[in-house]
Amino acid sequence: PVGGQLSSLRSQMEVQEADFQRFKQRHWNEVDAAGTEVRLKMYGKLLPLLDNFERAAETLKVVTRTEGEQAVHDVYQKGVAEPIRETLRSAGIEEIGESGVQFDPLVHEAIMMDEDPNVPENTVTCVLQKGYKFGEKLLRPALVKVSSP
Repeated sequence: PVGGQLSSLRSQMEVQEADFQRFKQRHWNEVDAAGTEVRLKMYGKLLPLLDNFERAAETLKVVTRTEGEQAVHDVYQKGVAEPIRETLRSAGIEEIGESGVQFDPLVHEAIMMDEDPNVPENTVTCVLQKGYKFGEKLLRPALVKVSSP
């Protein structure tokens, strides 16, 4: 009887050890997921700032500017906007949105239509605001103009 009890206790201990190992793994998976979620929220708060830098760059392409204005623009683009882009890239965040690709409702949000008979239907003709994704997770869809029939 002692051998049977010992075997039974050993079996119970092994089951409890396995349960504890599953609990630990689940706990660390949840901690990791929560950390990723917090980082993605923080990175998401940088996106509007980056959008403003890109709008400023586009505006300065069409506006005549002085050397001083160009110098300030260059400092902001190289000293602030580019490091933000590099931080996002190194974190695994990818830009979404380029002209000439097929419209994909999973990553694009069409906010304008473009009637151009020379462009195939449902083709992105202009990216109005870049989108971003982290792996398969969409952080923000790209706002696009799409060709219509």
